[in-house]
Amino acid sequence: AAMIIDESFRGKNRVQQQRAVYAALKGRMDGANGDLHALALTTKAPD
Repeated sequence: AAMIIDESFRGKNRVQQQRAVYAALKGRMDGANGDLHALALTTKAPD
């Protein structure tokens, strides 16, 4: 599990935030050679 707090999430819904994280992790989760198999995310903009 990971909690990611980033200013770039401001104004984006939860799905958009999580898509941005998965896009940044592309290649790390792909196929048999990926370092990550599954990831539970909590994302939000800073308070």
